[in-house]
Amino acid sequence: MFGLEGGVLAGVTIGPSPLLKINQSPKRYMSMDRNNTAQLQLFEFWHSQSSSKSYITKVHLSRASQPGKRDLLSDWRQEEQSALCPYSLHIQGSVMAEEAKQTCYEGSSVQSFQFYLEHSGEHEAILKCAHNLLPGEFQRIAAGKSSLDVLGVGSGGGEVDAQMLTLLQSTLPAVPVTADIVEGSAALTDNFKALVAKTATLQKIQFVWHVMGSEDYEKQVRAKGDMKKFDFIHMIQMIYYVDNLSSTIKFYQSLLKNNGKLMIIVEAADGGWDKLWKTFKKELCTGAITEYRSSAEVIACVKSLGLKYEEHVISNTFDITECFNPSSTNGGRLLNFMTAQDHFYQSFTPEIRAGMLDLLRNKCSTEKDGRVFFNSNLSCILIHA
Repeated sequence: MFGLEGGVLAGVTIGPSPLLKINQSPKRYMSMDRNNTAQLQLFEFWHSQSSSKSYITKVHLSRASQPGKRDLLSDWRQEEQSALCPYSLHIQGSVMAEEAKQTCYEGSSVQSFQFYLEHSGEHEAILKCAHNLLPGEFQRIAAGKSSLDVLGVGSGGGEVDAQMLTLLQSTLPAVPVTADIVEGSAALTDNFKALVAKTATLQKIQFVWHVMGSEDYEKQVRAKGDMKKFDFIHMIQMIYYVDNLSSTIKFYQSLLKNNGKLMIIVEAADGGWDKLWKTFKKELCTGAITEYRSSAEVIACVKSLGLKYEEHVISNTFDITECFNPSSTNGGRLLNFMTAQDHFYQSFTPEIRAGMLDLLRNKCSTEKDGRVFFNSNLSCILIHA
């Protein structure tokens, strides 16, 4: 099934046996083969809430014989829950196991996220706001400084970061820039690096890559005791994944240099996302996002910390008409992303599905010329040093 000869490769055996007990979060394993040759192995698991069983959905292995080259030996995924077969892993030799909470996009989630971006216009809306707002902010931040240090937290594939850094360079062409990037997804970080490699202007920037979540970065910085300060820090559409909102904002705001700004972009209060995820919190906040937050929660937190801030609305809508056609592949894929599920129609009871679709049409959207447009407004919150 996995395309592995004899079921064994580089000290890893895959075969049927009692299920490995795991939670809903994916688990990653770093292992050594019998010759202690380091290699990356990523096993992605899917947890069925209905059956309380866990299944392997993807296996990525990189061969020790081809160092530095990722070799996708198997990318197996079944479309139907009923067809999934339980497997467990037996790791032979010297093994290091790390259990990580999913706070980033990996595997199929990357594809789902990219599909959403292509259909939602979200990045375009964010970049429109950035082009209107940031040149003036960059000039104020840079006053009296000979260089600028930028920190991107949860930067994804770098599409928005690249545009903002290019905007910074064009606004202040004589000022050297460094960029530290914190991103928990190795796949998206690779995408960002590839984008830098083919963009001449970005190659003038000194990048430092931190492949880890925002809270892991915080722990690392505190452990080292060497807090690098930044002139501009941005956290775009990632604040949903942190455990402690107040601690996260307080920490990153503390990393600002004089006149620095921390920019948080998050879904707007009372928007479509806010209504959907708060109305169906019990059903939706069960995976990587355990507590949904909109701009209302972020601003309340900023106020409680006594920080100075300003808010700018980012208007955006996108067409979800296909979501109401059960036979539409694109509609199903949008619903999967919007509810953070692999299979929307298989993940909820008929009653819950009907309730979600009714809310999406009548409370979260507007209709025009027979099309349904989802309210996907965002909020850009600028926090001062």
